[in-house]
Amino acid sequence: MNQSYIVYNGKVYTSFDSTTTGCYLLSSDESKLNEGYEPYKTTLEMLYRKFVPNEEIEQKYQVYDMALIDGREYDIHNYGDKHFTEPDSFIQISTDHIELLKKHNWTDGAYVIYDKYGTEYVSGKIPASEVAIIRRRKILPIEGK
Repeated sequence: MNQSYIVYNGKVYTSFDSTTTGCYLLSSDESKLNEGYEPYKTTLEMLYRKFVPNEEIEQKYQVYDMALIDGREYDIHNYGDKHFTEPDSFIQISTDHIELLKKHNWTDGAYVIYDKYGTEYVSGKIPASEVAIIRRRKILPIEGK
């Protein structure tokens, strides 16, 4: 899981677009027009949005998961289900440490990705039961606050 949240008027929102001066709360529910939302046509669907200035946002935070393997934390690149509750739950990690993947026999289905920092390897499917999953909450800054 890697999800951002904002708190506005004591309520948590996950569907929003951030700008430098605030956030647009987004909804597909037409009844939100009664709460000050305005129609917002995207290329795929009709949404409703409401602008909330940074001064009115109470908190902004992110919840994300990491995998603890051999005493080190790794980014989870992909997962089978976000709560790891299915019998066949799996993760895929990204790492520049190919020997780790070989050591644990996680190379089947692995592939290489390239980004501005260099080469990374994405593991094959790792059963979630074979690693410790760490879920963290990080407070994010709100511009102007």
